[in-house]
Amino acid sequence: MITLFEDQHWNNNIFVQRDADGNVPDEITGNVSFQSHPCWEELERNNIRWKESYKKWFKGRMEVWKERANTHLIVVTLILTVSFAAGFTIPGGYNGDDGPNKGMAIISKKTAFKAFAVTDTIAMISSTAAVFLHYLATYEKENKRLSRYVAAGILALVAMLAMMIAFMTGLYVVLPSTSLAIFICVICSLSLALFIFLLGKSFYDSFQKKRKKY
Repeated sequence: MITLFEDQHWNNNIFVQRDADGNVPDEITGNVSFQSHPCWEELERNNIRWKESYKKWFKGRMEVWKERANTHLIVVTLILTVSFAAGFTIPGGYNGDDGPNKGMAIISKKTAFKAFAVTDTIAMISSTAAVFLHYLATYEKENKRLSRYVAAGILALVAMLAMMIAFMTGLYVVLPSTSLAIFICVICSLSLALFIFLLGKSFYDSFQKKRKKY
């Protein structure tokens, strides 16, 4: 082992060889600045491009969602107004006779009325939450504002679907003809299914477009 370390060939290997200026590899690597290396500079340029591209994309998305937010705010405000009014002008009216049930809904024990009450409440709460998120977004920074708009848009969809179901069950519970009530429920159900299909198709097309783009 001692002979191996004393061997001239071992001392002259590539790790201790000097260049024309008399520098060994360790001295050369110690003086190299990776920040001025071409590869490092290229990475920095790509990072700057990525940041600029992201800022441009984010700004474009914000403009799109600001336009959507104005429409969403009008829609959810209308739904909030209608659902709030429907909660006090309930189908079938109130019991005006003297007794323990005075002032209560006449058809409160029917299943369809219970469905109406639940879905109308969902519509009102969802629309109220959407309006609140729009209000809250005005005080948020742009990086959080986009998420508020997206959440408000989802709540607006929930409110619209709940309002349609409330309308369907409200009519069903007060119509005297069972066949007419069923026919109206079928029309509303088909419309609801069509809306859900169009919504899903819109999301799918948007996803495919983004997938092809990237």
